[in-house]
This record gives sequence, C-alpha cells and structure tokens, in this order.
Amino acid sequence: MAGILAMILAGGEGSRLFPLTETRTKPAVPFGGNYRLVDFALNNFVNADLMKIYVLTQFKSQSLNIHLRKAWRLSGIGRTNRFIEAIPAQQRVNKNWYSGTADAIYQNARFIEKSDPDHVCIFGSDHIYKMDVQQMVEYHKEKGGALTVSAIRVAKQHAYHFGIIEIDEEGRMIGFAEKPAVEDAKTIPGDPDHVLASMGNYIFESKTLLKELYEDAADNESAHDFGNNIIPKLYPQGNVFVYKLSDNYIPGEPATAYWRDVGTLDSYWEAHMDMLKPNAPFSLYNKNWPLHTYHPPLPPATFRDPDEAINDVAQSLIGAGSYINGATIKNSVLGFRSHVCQGVVIKDSIFLGNAKVGANCRLTKVILDKNVEIAPGTVIGENLEEDRKRFTVSDEGVIAIAKDSRIGF
Repeated sequence: MAGILAMILAGGEGSRLFPLTETRTKPAVPFGGNYRLVDFALNNFVNADLMKIYVLTQFKSQSLNIHLRKAWRLSGIGRTNRFIEAIPAQQRVNKNWYSGTADAIYQNARFIEKSDPDHVCIFGSDHIYKMDVQQMVEYHKEKGGALTVSAIRVAKQHAYHFGIIEIDEEGRMIGFAEKPAVEDAKTIPGDPDHVLASMGNYIFESKTLLKELYEDAADNESAHDFGNNIIPKLYPQGNVFVYKLSDNYIPGEPATAYWRDVGTLDSYWEAHMDMLKPNAPFSLYNKNWPLHTYHPPLPPATFRDPDEAINDVAQSLIGAGSYINGATIKNSVLGFRSHVCQGVVIKDSIFLGNAKVGANCRLTKVILDKNVEIAPGTVIGENLEEDRKRFTVSDEGVIAIAKDSRIGF
C-alpha cells in the first residue's frame, strides 16, 4: 500500500505516570520486561506491512530516540520507500511547541505534502493493544469517507476519559462528544452500561486532512486538537466513519480485543497484571504477531539455589541477564538485569530493569524504575502511610520508585 503514510504521535509528557516519566517521554516508558510503550503502535504497522512511518517526538525524547535508533532502524538499500523516522518538534512554522494533536500534525504537514500519500494514518503511541492496521485501511477505502476513527467499547463510568461516538447502521459517525460528563455520555443502543469510545487513531483522506489542518491553524479560537476541533467539524458532513477494534482479526488472538490506556500508575500496573493471568487477554507469545523491540546482548536469566534456600518463582516474567539467588517471586515482571538476593520476597511488582535488591527485602505492589538499588532488609508495600513519606503512591496503593534511586543506604 504505497499510498499510505503513518504519523505516530509520540511526544506525550505523561505527567500522570510520574516518576516513570521524570526523565523520559511517555511512549519511551518500558513495559512488559522487554518493550517500550511505542513498540506496540509500531508493531501494529510493521506487522501490517505498512512501513512509511514518521514518529513525532517532543518532551524528553532522548531515551525514545535511542530506542528507535536501536530497535526500528530500517535499511534503505533496495527499498528506499520503507522507513521509520523520528521527527523532533522543531518550531518550523512558528515559535510554539505543539499545542494539540492537530497542531503536531500541522507543524509537520510538509512531510505529508512531500510524500503525497492517498491516505494518512495518525495514531497514538501509548496504548497496549494489537491491531492489523491494514484491515482498518481497507475499511476506510471501502467506505470512501474523509476520515475513519477507530473505536472500542468501554464502561460508561470511564466515558469522561474519551471522545464518545454515536454511529448509524452503516458505521457512519452521527454524534461525537469529547470527554463528556458520565451522565451526559451517549451509550451504545441496547447496552446502557457501555459507550463507544474513540481510540485516538485516525485514517484521513490526505487532501481532506491538509485542508482541515490549514483551516484549523488559522483559527485563533481553536485548541488545535482532533477530538476537540477537527472531528466535531467534520462528522456533521456525513463522511466520517467508525472502525471497531472488535472487528479486527489477528490469527491466534482472542475474539474479544484487548486495549489498555496506561496513562496512570494504576492502569500501568493493571496492564502488567493482565499479562500474568493464566488466560492472559494480551499475549506476548503469538507467533502470528511478533512483537519486535530492541534486545540487548545479555545471557539468559539465571536462577541459583544457595545453601538452605531455594527459588520459588511463579506466574512471573523474568528478563534476560537477571540473576535470582534463592528468592520468592510471585505475580511479577522483572526487566533486564534484575539482581535479586537470597531471602527476598517480591509480590505483584514490576521492575523496569537493572534493579539490585539486597537480601531479605520484601516488596509488594512496587514499580522500580531502572537502576534502582535497595539495601538488605528493606520492606516496601506493607505500610502505605510510611511509604507515602518516601515514594510516589497511587490511589490504588501502587508504589513507584524513581530511576537511579538508592533506598535504605
């Protein structure tokens, strides 16, 4: 599909994920032991063989840029029309940083004009899900609309987080409200407990997109955002359609599509716990949908049973280069180079990588960012009042410890 250009929005500040976003942009946050959040959006395009991709960056992008260079560099030899290229915010058209999602695309409109595609995919990069984007492209072409918006079914009580959609029998958008109050959100007909929510992923007919971007940029009253401005203006014209993620088929995946916004510490933690369930709704093991990323040159994880101690590891993911020395690890994800000493008990926790946990520590419902070292005998997660004095603690009691911290020394 040479006529398809993708633009991935990867500039999110991610303030609700602090301290994981203290030194990196949200799409660069590690996930699942091996990956970064941006990997899931990129895999959705690469596995669909759509590989003309610009990644638009902005806040604290160095970590993301390094990852893209290591994991997603495509050789131009023989196929110069295939690329994954990071585009930093450059204040090219004015002296402002991106003021909204539409403004981010507008400030990079020259890349669309230069590529001259028939259609432009504009996707976010901080959600956990799988989608064969080519199927959405085919739906968009079949409908012949100016814009197709991907959508998911979510519980009504969460409506205020999303753009809420109404559609007719043909899949045409006939109503849209950006982040309405829960009591005002229009539910799915026949299902009063759920709404149809925008995923923030769009496929535009190229000429329509450019026209709308330039008109929006000239409107000083606009928030320059797709959800607040572009979609409400377009859908009354009758040429905006909606593609349901539940209609997307990937061999080997459950019929019920999984999608998770990991914008908070609680949702980030919950998405990891989902992967650890016996019948996980999101699998890392589907050979029909490989999840590409950067793997550092590390040995396999090592498990040692010292004298009078044994490892007890269950329902967990352990990253390469990890060294587990007579510890108990339950329902946890440990990233690359996690070093866990004798007598340690880890439950319901996530290590982003290169952690060192001293002997006889107890960690419960803890997220350790990279390069964290914890002194022997430290207990975290059993007294939230004390934990709040030292760490970031979420509403649901998830404890996050910042990158490069040394605890208990």
